This record gives sequence, C-alpha cells and structure tokens, in this order.
Amino acid sequence: MAGNLDRAIACLKSDPGCVNAQDAATGVTALHVAIVMQDAQLVALLVAQPDCDPWIRDHMNRAAPDMLIYTRNRTIFDAVTAKAYPEAEKMWQELKP
Repeated sequence: MAGNLDRAIACLKSDPGCVNAQDAATGVTALHVAIVMQDAQLVALLVAQPDCDPWIRDHMNRAAPDMLIYTRNRTIFDAVTAKAYPEAEKMWQELKP
C-alpha cells in the first residue's frame, strides 16, 4: 500500500485538484477507493487536502461517507466523518474533557 500512498503524494504535489478526480467508468474518487481498500494512511492524506470533497458521488450515487459500510477501521471512519460533517466534529471536540 506504500506505493499507493507514494503515487497519491506525487499526484497531489503536481496537481492538488486531482484529489477530486473521478474515474470515467465508475465515477469513484481516490477517497472512495482508499476506503474500500482499507488504506487509513491514504484516507488521512486525502481528507487532509483542503479541496477534498467527500460528497462527490460515483455512478452508483455513493459518496465517500456511504462507502464507510465497507470498513471496520475506526481511524478511517473518524477521518471521513470529520471531513464530511465538520460542524458535528467541532461540537464533538468541544464536548471532550
């Protein structure tokens, strides 16, 4: 999986806008794929990009948060939900002691 991370870093350095690029055949973004592949490092890298849009839908009408049904990884779940629901994340952080 390190190869995927290295390629993603190189892509984002050369073109930060590629974070939301969609596959022409399926409509999935790198975030969709990273979630399904259970690649927590890649998910973290992608959601850390300011322009990352977790609400882009693939050709089956699934956004990145919809893909969370394919993960049991809490790190992935937390990263995607924090990006998708920033106001809820902010409120949650304020409740922590």
